[in-house]
Amino acid sequence: MKNILYFIGIAAALSLAACQKDYSADTTAQGGIVISASVEDNVATRSTDMNAVRDNAQVKIYKPAYTGLIRQYTYSSMPEIIFLPATGSDKYRVDVLAGEIVNENPAIASFESKSYKGSAEFAITAGQIITTPITVKANICNAISNVTFGQSVDDAFESGYKLTIGLDGNNLEYTAENEGTDGYFIVADDALGPKLKWSFAGTLKKNGESFTQGGEFEIAQAKKYTMNLIYTEKDGTLSFKLMVDKSTTIYNDEIIFEPLTTGIITPGKYDIWASHVRIGANIDATAYDTGKIFFEYRKQGETDWTRTTVPAAFDTDFYYATIDGLQPETTYECQLILTNKDSEAEEVMPGIKSFKTAAAPNIPNASFEEYNDSGSFDVFYTGTKWWDCGNQSVFGVTVEPTTSSTDIPNPSSIAGSYPTGVNTRSVRMKSEVKAGTFAAGNLYSGIYGGTDISTMSGSVNFGRPFAARPTAIRLYVKYNTGAITNIKNQPPDITLTTSTMDRAQIKVALGDWNYQTYKGTSTSPLKADTSKPEEICDFAVDGAARKAGDKTKGTIAYGTAILDGAGPVTINGKNSDKTYTSYNSWNVLTIPIVYYDLKATPTHIVVSFTSSAWGDYMSGSTSSELFVDAVELVYDSNVVTE
Repeated sequence: MKNILYFIGIAAALSLAACQKDYSADTTAQGGIVISASVEDNVATRSTDMNAVRDNAQVKIYKPAYTGLIRQYTYSSMPEIIFLPATGSDKYRVDVLAGEIVNENPAIASFESKSYKGSAEFAITAGQIITTPITVKANICNAISNVTFGQSVDDAFESGYKLTIGLDGNNLEYTAENEGTDGYFIVADDALGPKLKWSFAGTLKKNGESFTQGGEFEIAQAKKYTMNLIYTEKDGTLSFKLMVDKSTTIYNDEIIFEPLTTGIITPGKYDIWASHVRIGANIDATAYDTGKIFFEYRKQGETDWTRTTVPAAFDTDFYYATIDGLQPETTYECQLILTNKDSEAEEVMPGIKSFKTAAAPNIPNASFEEYNDSGSFDVFYTGTKWWDCGNQSVFGVTVEPTTSSTDIPNPSSIAGSYPTGVNTRSVRMKSEVKAGTFAAGNLYSGIYGGTDISTMSGSVNFGRPFAARPTAIRLYVKYNTGAITNIKNQPPDITLTTSTMDRAQIKVALGDWNYQTYKGTSTSPLKADTSKPEEICDFAVDGAARKAGDKTKGTIAYGTAILDGAGPVTINGKNSDKTYTSYNSWNVLTIPIVYYDLKATPTHIVVSFTSSAWGDYMSGSTSSELFVDAVELVYDSNVVTE
């Protein structure tokens, strides 16, 4: 789009005779011109009064052959008729300058202030006023910058990254907040090879290291330079594309900064887990055999190396491998092994990298040994509350839906690991009708919010503080169920009948939920009200929205299992390879945790169990009874659904 300031010489329809009385005797060797101006700007201009731009414009007239300045005016005070000596066929030049450039101390660099410039030539005939209009178009004469940051920049750098661009020390700063904004630089007419210098600075998310790049390129008046920054995962290659506008020749110039030499890339924060690490390397494929890329690792302080068994794979911009079987909170060293194409000899690349694996905490009272049954319902803590129950709306009953139980798995009859130490209790969740209301047995990490006696409904705040990244949850379960006996409200995805088999549900979710957005508390951020089940957070939907780019959503990862007495166990929406007609004996169950955001650290965890999955709708079967014991968070990189 054009930004044009028009200056038009309006012909005076006067004959020489009519004007003769206004001429003095010595003007017969002169001629006259009349200059008027109007302003037109097709682009919305912030903080700019175009009438003021017109009135403050400078009009400069130069002698023929540009031998010197002969007249200079401010448009608002310019005389009506300008008389100049006749020059025959030689032409004068009129220059018009407007905008920021005419100020006494103009801003050389600005996001707001534009400058305009235009020129035209004309000849003077003795004794005549020019009758042909002289039109001067004053276009924007700035060198214009426009910077945008590709999604790869936002993905790779912490917030606060910026690009500074300037002319002779007069700088503008681009950030994520003002990207796409035009910047205006005043380029002097006599500047020799003017250049815009730029520098990018940011902090890499993957390792917290500072990253800078800079350069320069030549510019000219009245050209626009559109720059799109793209960061690649080669740990140092930044693409900066220039597209020049306002020129008969539009060209593209791509500046690629020299990548790092062949070697290991320091693993970033989110590449490091509790028991595995994703390690990468830049490889010069012209010098080394890319089918023989191996990493070796060892605990810091040890002498022997362990080599990865499978060659590294290529992933977009670099080669990587996953190293498994590491110990949590332990410092390791890693080196790169390559095979030279020419000599076919193995080479140990210089530059050993070290990293410390993350912590691998389990949840408190995971085997439910701590409990207190002295009140009207059992609680599963003796010190700090971590687990809570939603059955507190049915006080005064003699049998509570959720209780401690001595029914525990028999380790000798079950394949898989079993927690060491004393294990004498499990938790039993029995769906029952209490005070005329169906109550699903349940237990969850969080705190009970309150009871509405009029509706026999309750509110729950889910979640407990937690800052680790497990890959699965493993636990022992036993489940008995039957057809639904009580229906109060219908869920949105199914129509319940008394022929529908009830089902148990187990959930684990990790997130950084904002408690104000999710209406909970700082320690238990997600509120759920059984009188408003449609408002309860659906972790799968919430996580999918986050994966799609909605950072206001708090679900980072989620895993779930549905135990249905009529069919197979459904894990994360898919049938598992185990089918039970009923869970009338103890079984070990592993639920992988699916991550929607691999570049985030959780602040809270939700673990919940219920004997009736539709209990939020106060519907289910009084035959449903779920036992859970020995809950364990898993941190292995490869987890198989059982």
